[in-house]
Amino acid sequence: MRANSKDQARLGVIDTMALGFQTVNRAPAVLAVPILIDVLIWLAPRLSIGAVGDRSLAVLERYLVEAGQSSGLALGQSLQQMQQQIEFARQIIQAVNLVALLAFGGFGPQSIVPLERTGIAGRIEIGSGVQAVIAGLLILLLGWLIACFWLGMLGGLVRSEPVSLATTLQRAPGYWIRIVGFTFGLGAAFVAISIPLALFSGLLQMFAPAVGAFLAIFVAISLQLLLIWSIIFLFFYVDAIVISGSGPLRAASQSIRVVATNLGSAFGFILIAWLIAAGLGIAWRSIAETPIGIALAIVGNGYVQSGLAAASMVFYRDRIAGNPPRTEVGQRDTR
Repeated sequence: MRANSKDQARLGVIDTMALGFQTVNRAPAVLAVPILIDVLIWLAPRLSIGAVGDRSLAVLERYLVEAGQSSGLALGQSLQQMQQQIEFARQIIQAVNLVALLAFGGFGPQSIVPLERTGIAGRIEIGSGVQAVIAGLLILLLGWLIACFWLGMLGGLVRSEPVSLATTLQRAPGYWIRIVGFTFGLGAAFVAISIPLALFSGLLQMFAPAVGAFLAIFVAISLQLLLIWSIIFLFFYVDAIVISGSGPLRAASQSIRVVATNLGSAFGFILIAWLIAAGLGIAWRSIAETPIGIALAIVGNGYVQSGLAAASMVFYRDRIAGNPPRTEVGQRDTR
């Protein structure tokens, strides 16, 4: 009878979504983090790599012209197409704003401000490629730290703890260290697997073109499937760190276990969360054509992303952290 009562207390996907937004409604202050990030991306000076990109592309364009001339070829159609691609790349690089890396990473708040409308306060040009890499990495890591603070606030609400700025500030660096370590470790492992396989298939094509081509296609498909598997089965990785206080490897195993033992509901939750985020993202960008529209989109986007993040934690907690009754998160904390 006890097991049956736990099964009855387990929330369905739709109820989980509703409870996530209900959790945010109890403490609207959590919206301050995603709103602040979007406001910074919108109003802060644009940190541009346009000058660095122009110099790099100019060198590449000059090399292509010299290569064509040294081989006795005129600027034919293929070279002209390359130059058009270089010009297209130049336009993209000119629009890049490194401040937008504050909202990059997949587990924190995602910006809704169109890239061309960022950097209202002006433009700061980065002088070299090394400076661009260092600045981009520092901004990215800072954005992840801010995201960990935001997730810590949501995690406390899901655990029905009183909202405490001091406690969240104390826990956030630990979340950040675990998430950064695992993310870079996973990326390094992916590179360590893909590069030798790519080199081997390339060498094989020199001696057995048909076999090498087949192996290259097989490796590419396998790596893509591995990436998709990682995205799905590690979906609740951050939730395991925040809700269960797990270390990197244990958090990964807990996320995999939640998905593997709740395959249908986990897929349903991930799909619905993605559809909500993607669909409303299109809606927010459609109204972000004026300052008022951008402001409304920033607030709405912050609310939706906070609700979805809280719902993800509720889904994880409900299936691995003791299956608490439904009323635990929904109750207002009066302490």
